[in-house]
Amino acid sequence: MHVFEKKTKKQFLRIFKTPPFEKNIFLRLGIKGENNSKINLLTPKKFKKMKKVLSVLAIAALFVVSFSSCGGGKTAAELLTQKKGWVLSSATSDPAYQLLDGSQAQDLISDKYLEDFEVAYVIFFNENGNEIVKPGKVVAPEDFDPEWCYRAETSLGNWSFDNAENPSLINMQIPFFYDDKQEICYLKSLTENELRIQCVMDDEDNPAKQQCTFTLTYVPAK
Repeated sequence: MHVFEKKTKKQFLRIFKTPPFEKNIFLRLGIKGENNSKINLLTPKKFKKMKKVLSVLAIAALFVVSFSSCGGGKTAAELLTQKKGWVLSSATSDPAYQLLDGSQAQDLISDKYLEDFEVAYVIFFNENGNEIVKPGKVVAPEDFDPEWCYRAETSLGNWSFDNAENPSLINMQIPFFYDDKQEICYLKSLTENELRIQCVMDDEDNPAKQQCTFTLTYVPAK
């Protein structure tokens, strides 16, 4: 009975008459005597109000958890295979990629490593594992070498993750590389609004014969 040795008989009886949860509240408050103001902190009326507030907070917390699990529960594959397709929004090279005329391209779009129609390509990752590219709002000129552009919907082969649940790599073709090789790309970001990958460009035809890391950011096509 060591817990109650400093409490008056009135407080002792009150504790034993309260429900277990309320009793635990009084014990945790460390009530020591009849003149201690803490004895009145939890009157039955205030305690009922506290229980009501706690109930409301518990329901609110449950609602937040339920809402979060519903809204953010998409898998990586579901995010990647969204129906709009993906269009390039930014592309950079580190170090800067040396062009044939000797100039440097760090921003692959503004420094004209990429043609406007290449920036406009729309990539679709299908649920069956197929990767498709379609011409976007800007199309290659008629006199452009057909080996270096896509004027119609074209299958690029298959895509895959290294891990379905928590992928860090994606195997895919980069449309403006124009080859049959699957690139192993680091998956830096994948959300409903962004796909960002990094891949190593090892171009032996490049005058500098250097390895460059391309960072490509895609957004849902409009």
